[in-house]
Amino acid sequence: TVENVTIQGMRIGINGAEVDKSQSYSNLDDLLSGTAALTTELGQPLSSLGAVIPLEKGTGPNGDEFFLTFDVLGSEVYCSPAGICLRTEDPPLVITEVDAPFPAPRIGVRTFDAINATFAAVTTVDPQDINVNMTFEKLRQSLPATFEAKAFLSSHQVAIAQLAFEYCSVLIDGPNAPAFFNNFDFTQSPAAAYGGTSRNQVIDPLIDNVMGIAVMSQPDFVIVQDELGYALPNGVRPDNLIDQMMVPNPDPLEPQADTRGIAKGVCGAILGSAAALVQ
Repeated sequence: TVENVTIQGMRIGINGAEVDKSQSYSNLDDLLSGTAALTTELGQPLSSLGAVIPLEKGTGPNGDEFFLTFDVLGSEVYCSPAGICLRTEDPPLVITEVDAPFPAPRIGVRTFDAINATFAAVTTVDPQDINVNMTFEKLRQSLPATFEAKAFLSSHQVAIAQLAFEYCSVLIDGPNAPAFFNNFDFTQSPAAAYGGTSRNQVIDPLIDNVMGIAVMSQPDFVIVQDELGYALPNGVRPDNLIDQMMVPNPDPLEPQADTRGIAKGVCGAILGSAAALVQ
């Protein structure tokens, strides 16, 4: 009667030698029991693991011969040909680091969840806001899934722009807008709101939050200001985004830009730019 027979360290061999991989049962430690073996049709279960052993002769069971070895099986213990019993630990794997032919890129792009978290952090908009969350879930599969800059596609930028404008819309139409934009008056007409240096109340907080302050690896603050719509003290302004959006639409049937819409355009331009995406 087989009862309480120790079985430890079972290994698989093929064609006279133990294989050097897939030894799923080398840590097996159990007791064989005739009683337990009778409880199931297939006998006593020893492990829930599986193992795949490659063929050597390529002819299957007609060519390759499999066998099992054990550290301990009942009163028998494994002994080497030199008479040393019980196994020694496998030698540690030594990995020698080798540089790749080309150095890994030092920069990449944020992936989908990181983009969403970044947009939420710099705009102070709750990512669980129903409009933002619905937009993110709809666009999630269209956003970058890998850090590789070479894998960045134009379709990724389109999805990023959509998500950025949704965050900007929720920010500018929401209760946090006065605090975020230094009490900028969105109720004024575009000409009054953006006619002087008050436009910097929209531009500067966006640059400071999206690009950070005094971050050496970000674009130059002044250049970004000029691109978005920075007004010089003398009232002279370069050809910038705000002034372009303030140009009346020649088609009277088309909607004209309003003050909040212009702010959303400025916000979306910098939020969806490399300043927020590259890391």
